[in-house]
Amino acid sequence: MKKGGIMQKVKYNLTNCYGIHKMDGEFDFSSNEEKSTNAVAIYAKNGLMKTSFAKTFKKIQDKKQKEIRDEIFDIPGEATITIDGKDISEEDVFVIKSFEASYQSTNLADLLVDESIKEKIVEVLKLKSDLLKDLEKASGLKIKRIQQGKNIRELESEIIEDFSMDGSILLGLELIQGRIGIDFSEIKYSDIFDNT
Repeated sequence: MKKGGIMQKVKYNLTNCYGIHKMDGEFDFSSNEEKSTNAVAIYAKNGLMKTSFAKTFKKIQDKKQKEIRDEIFDIPGEATITIDGKDISEEDVFVIKSFEASYQSTNLADLLVDESIKEKIVEVLKLKSDLLKDLEKASGLKIKRIQQGKNIRELESEIIEDFSMDGSILLGLELIQGRIGIDFSEIKYSDIFDNT
């Protein structure tokens, strides 16, 4: 799908995809006089089908489509997906995992249709990334670290918690800006705030 385009039809044919034995069909996002909405919902009594569907699309997003398989029976899987007649690419996919508290993605702004808002979001995300890199150098904390094989976002969550910010480092910094009159920049954050 070309960047900025709006998809009309997604055809899918999934075989042996993480518990989905066989599933094929079409999502029609087009709207017309008979159908005023362009949303599609997937329903399953349990979370298995949705999880399997998300895992399959996550492999596509991560350019690991050849790894798609039925994990229980160790059978190679296959996912054939087209958007408006063209093969899907990793840029067309953004999987949101229900258990993740926040998302860091270079293509997060691509979810937005309005170009002016999209440009502002891209700029804010870049400024936030630069800020976190500067804070990482000055604080002694890492932006993220690996614990038990999982990426843990350390720096931002620590600052939000320690300064009782309301879930957002950017909004929190705005609240404390101008309140600090003494320069503590030579002191490492991790020397003051330590969980031990």
